[in-house]
Amino acid sequence: SGSTSTTIKLATAASSADDYYKDSAVVVSTGTGAKQVRKILSYVGTTRVATVDVAWVSTPDNTSEYLILGRIV
Repeated sequence: SGSTSTTIKLATAASSADDYYKDSAVVVSTGTGAKQVRKILSYVGTTRVATVDVAWVSTPDNTSEYLILGRIV
């Protein structure tokens, strides 16, 4: 929960370092928004919110699970 049309709220176990996930891909694997892949443009460690490059078709919510893949160019 806490995601918007262009952000995704990561789990509390996510890194607290700003831009730690920048240029990585986030894949929504299950739940609302499943099968969507986006590039992370920025990440705020204190809030655990990542901003993505393209708006979600279905905004991830608390039923969504995700994977973060390595950096993409």
